[in-house]
Amino acid sequence: MSYSLKLRAVSKLALIAAVAAQLDEIAVQQPPHEKDKGAANAAAAACINVLPDDETKDVEIAMGGSINTRLCGPASEMTTVTGASVSVSAYLVDRPATD
Repeated sequence: MSYSLKLRAVSKLALIAAVAAQLDEIAVQQPPHEKDKGAANAAAAACINVLPDDETKDVEIAMGGSINTRLCGPASEMTTVTGASVSVSAYLVDRPATD
């Protein structure tokens, strides 16, 4: 299972919250991602927090992740993770001009 997302916010804290909300939604749609959601949130926050605070810029993130699993229970509901990947890029970007 995999996901990709691109989000933008006016501050680092707002972007970290937006990423967490999006990863929660992904975990609902793809339940195995509940197991790597914490790692993905931590990676996103770490990259975002490398950026300096700049109140004149927006903060943007592009990230993707995948998790590999295999069934290990008789009810086919239990899975074992056999691989996980998260890729994160965070940027300061110009704000759109307002009229």
